[in-house]
Amino acid sequence: MITTIQKTDNLLYLVKLPATTGATSIQGNVGKTRNTGFEVSLRTVNIESKSFSWTSNFTYTRNRERIVDLPNGINDVASGFFIGSPVRSFYDYEKIGIWQIADSALARSYGYKPGDIRVKDQNGDKKITAADDRIIGPDICS
Repeated sequence: MITTIQKTDNLLYLVKLPATTGATSIQGNVGKTRNTGFEVSLRTVNIESKSFSWTSNFTYTRNRERIVDLPNGINDVASGFFIGSPVRSFYDYEKIGIWQIADSALARSYGYKPGDIRVKDQNGDKKITAADDRIIGPDICS
């Protein structure tokens, strides 16, 4: 079994800028990351004779990447950088289904109608606002 821990600081990454600046992004020091992982390999000799041999190799690998520090200790929502999460994470409402006809009255209270995507009211204030956004997963495409 091989175990690894890698810490990276002075990590340069394209940071998004507000449109009012006239530029879309700049290279910036976005903080520090930590990668931890392990790999386990198993090799078996299933059959071995003078005229035939059969072996198998199995490998399992696991890696976790997390941001451990950002400038000023503040999450960067626009760029998708959140302390404790992978370098690229999705930040959005948590979708929990589709509003149904039977839920019409409740849907209207949130400003929706049957057929609209149903969003989870994270803080229970009966309104869907930016306070209901959550980290919903890593961006596996980048």
